[in-house]
Amino acid sequence: MDNLIVAALWFGPSKPDMKALLHPILENISPINIYGIAVPGSRLRIRIKLILGIFDLPARAAATSTKQFNGEYGCLYCFDKGKIHNRARIYPPNDDHTLRTSTQMKEWAKEAEKSNTPKHGVKGISPLSDFLDLPVCIPIDYMHSILEGVFKQLMKLWFGPSYHSEKFSLRKHLNTINKLLTKIKPVNEIQQLPRSLDNMAFYKASEYRA
Repeated sequence: MDNLIVAALWFGPSKPDMKALLHPILENISPINIYGIAVPGSRLRIRIKLILGIFDLPARAAATSTKQFNGEYGCLYCFDKGKIHNRARIYPPNDDHTLRTSTQMKEWAKEAEKSNTPKHGVKGISPLSDFLDLPVCIPIDYMHSILEGVFKQLMKLWFGPSYHSEKFSLRKHLNTINKLLTKIKPVNEIQQLPRSLDNMAFYKASEYRA
């Protein structure tokens, strides 16, 4: 990743207080967003605006002051309570899901602050709410949710020994696929070349991407 600025680092026995962690960062972003930075020797003024916030699931819940994925109304994007299946909360796909709006999120946050009780999964006012429209400006985390989430699970289903007798299993074609896999040439931005599927348990996100 180019031009990366580490604004804060947390080390401790417990999770960080996200409001305490984000407050000084956002406090410094605010004047740059409103007033901008004057370019010396020029009439130009550069404004920097926060447009997105990307987090893994636990950090996303903390930053947006919402419940985690395993709680009721734990989906940040839709108004769905979810249901328990095999001791896990799931959100079955259907055509009736209603998407959350920024207006609803702000109203529920205020109600949750007043009552000290979560409202439709919203636990309080997020420190990001003055800068971003929630949940529109909080995209899905591609690395954890897609590459190391859905795609990793699909790879286990297709090639894992536990599913070798299933119709969808491709394990019987493992040797052929391995030969093809180790010959592919990813684009330059992907540094990690894919290894044999025999090493799938040790794959990194970039290998799933390749």
